[in-house]
Amino acid sequence: MRHYSKNKPKKTSKLALVFLIIIGLGMSWYLFNTYIPKTKLPISLYQSQNRIFQKTKAFAYNSTLDLISLIKKNNSILDTSDNQPALIWCRLDEQCYLINNQGIAYQVVQMQFTVSNDLIKIHEAVGQPIVLGEKFIDQELINFIINAKNLMLIRANLQPRDFFMPEAGSSRLDIITWDSQRFIFNTSQNLENQLVLIKQALGKISREDQQSLEYMGVDVSGQVYYKIGN
Repeated sequence: MRHYSKNKPKKTSKLALVFLIIIGLGMSWYLFNTYIPKTKLPISLYQSQNRIFQKTKAFAYNSTLDLISLIKKNNSILDTSDNQPALIWCRLDEQCYLINNQGIAYQVVQMQFTVSNDLIKIHEAVGQPIVLGEKFIDQELINFIINAKNLMLIRANLQPRDFFMPEAGSSRLDIITWDSQRFIFNTSQNLENQLVLIKQALGKISREDQQSLEYMGVDVSGQVYYKIGN
């Protein structure tokens, strides 16, 4: 009878296996550290982005607070101009107000107050209370008054001196010239058309009658009316 003996694994085979395992672990560690990003990079990036976000958020918050403060200070969101006066509005009690281009009264001044010779001073007989910081008249009325002053000289050779209104809500504007003649305008009608009709009417009146002219105006139907003094 034959006997077969089992072959024991050689020591060199075990050493080779251990060596291969060590090499594999080393390669894995190298690949992990080389090709996989470290955790510090996203944390740093997040911190940078977070700082930018916080600065942007703070800027937007402060800008909002500044806007709210500006509105509260002016007591009206309409009052966003530099408060350059467009008109001086005066009452018979010699109480006057500076009116800006938006029609808002923003300062109380005396009757003798002057900023510029070009600034128009309106004299009002009776009117509603004027509250500082609130809209008092429309911008259309401001434009009409300023244009009337400029166009009277250009269109009709008339030099305005004083401006009167019964009240702010009225459509009547009286302008006194340096010749003490009173011309009555309707602020709800076209200014240039009224000036054309006034010029035509003056051309039909003798020079002597013009010197005695007390007032002249144009009604809503486009008819000129006037009065010659004695």
